[in-house]
Amino acid sequence: MVTILEHAQRSLSRASRLCWPAVISLGCANISAPEPEHERVGQLAQAVTTADPVAVCNQDPRVWSNLVPLSVCAGARVFFDETFSGNGRACGTCHPAANNYTLDPPFIAALAQSNPNDPLFVAENPALNLSTLETADLHGPFALIKENVDGFEDPAHKFVSRAVSHTLSLSLTTSRDPDDGTSAAFAERTGWGGDGAPGDGSLRSFIDGAITQHYPKDVSRTAGSSFRVATNTEKDELLSFQRALGRTNELNLEQVTLTDAGASVGKAAFLDPLQGRCNECHNNAGANFRLTGKNRNFNTGTFRAPSGFSQMPDGSFLFDGGFGGQGLSSPNLVTVTGQPDAFGDGSFSPPPLVEAADTGPFFHTHAFGDNSDATKGIEGAVSFYATNFFLESPAAHELDARFGAPVNVGPVIGQIGRFLRVLNAAFNLSIADQRLEASRTLNVAYWAYRDDIQKGLIRLASEEIDDAIRVLQNGADDLHPAQRASLQDAQALLAQASAATDPGVRRDRTVSAKTLVVNAKAGLGTNLTFQLGTGNLMF
Repeated sequence: MVTILEHAQRSLSRASRLCWPAVISLGCANISAPEPEHERVGQLAQAVTTADPVAVCNQDPRVWSNLVPLSVCAGARVFFDETFSGNGRACGTCHPAANNYTLDPPFIAALAQSNPNDPLFVAENPALNLSTLETADLHGPFALIKENVDGFEDPAHKFVSRAVSHTLSLSLTTSRDPDDGTSAAFAERTGWGGDGAPGDGSLRSFIDGAITQHYPKDVSRTAGSSFRVATNTEKDELLSFQRALGRTNELNLEQVTLTDAGASVGKAAFLDPLQGRCNECHNNAGANFRLTGKNRNFNTGTFRAPSGFSQMPDGSFLFDGGFGGQGLSSPNLVTVTGQPDAFGDGSFSPPPLVEAADTGPFFHTHAFGDNSDATKGIEGAVSFYATNFFLESPAAHELDARFGAPVNVGPVIGQIGRFLRVLNAAFNLSIADQRLEASRTLNVAYWAYRDDIQKGLIRLASEEIDDAIRVLQNGADDLHPAQRASLQDAQALLAQASAATDPGVRRDRTVSAKTLVVNAKAGLGTNLTFQLGTGNLMF
């Protein structure tokens, strides 16, 4: 049997001997070389996973090179591969790495055409008898999934339809603000309502609810037969991975300077409490309340603009009331029908805004933005704060009382959108740079060994560059055209790198593309510095 050492040595025959100690230190365990990573970035699990994540990761050159800690790698394998003896879905089914860890209408439509048997669509397979697992909203214009957030007493009727939250930068967004009046029974802010996790309400416990909701292979949802529950080790691994996604620091917008004049105007409006007022609830374009630095639930009136709802057996409609609907026997919140038609208090958990411009449509029902292209609609999200939904909401009234006047976002919607686009493009390019550097590092250290990982990182970097190009392009023709052109050149180089059979060619094209990416980001402004989690290198 070929050992890991022998396999690596054969692949390393053309590489510098300076790289050999990293391989030799692995020892000579008599185990075969690992199977290649998914050839399609973000491919979803089709069957129950039996491999030990730690054993798999002990054979991963990203771990050998100290690019990714073992715990983060193991958590990624659980996230993308583990189906928990259920219907074939994994966390990555609804949170694919190649689509910013979220779902949107174009992604779902393309997946349905290319792979109609993907686990995302298990409810549509008549042989599985899971028709109540999802609704038609999944394929609808808002790409919503079914959530029994208020309990499983009547799962076929008592549910809400919500967008899929991305999982970027969770280490910065889940600290509960105890001053927002919500129940302390939920330790952290998870999901759109801030109460998405069962048990202690922590991110670590989120998988318990996800398995029960999305993974069962029969509608009884019985642990042990419909699925298996996550072990404590798996929960720890998942937590390590999820907290290592996206960025791990907040910007200081006061120190950020932007090259584009319109984006600079947008930044000033974003920070101005009498104009955009955005910074009060999204401090430094994150997800936290400025006065506390923690994630505070708000009733901003979004529940009055629903696009997904259910119908109870008596014909009444049920809408999404946000936080705190569990344990209630009947609807307690009035949304749009003039009588109690939702469970909850109307408040939702703010997402971070650095990540926003390429993760639309927006809000918990994808009700604002552009459903045809995730990069087109950030101005639609900003425009919500000029509607009566927001201006007449409890959150708006509280802010009005603090500042003595209503927000005046209307005249600066375009500029704020422009500002958020530049922030997002800088974030995209930072992750692209991180992934390209990792691919280069693996190439130099291990030459052609596990080149599927090198190519996977290149493809994911290319996705980020594509997002940056489209985010800027959809802002305006004059929004960083030189940087967009340079990034197009980077894309061409990366296409050559992915296609290259010679590792030396792949390395050289990767390095050239990385230089273009770094220079393009520098052209956006200064102090757009992101500390990035190692989970970004997994898929």
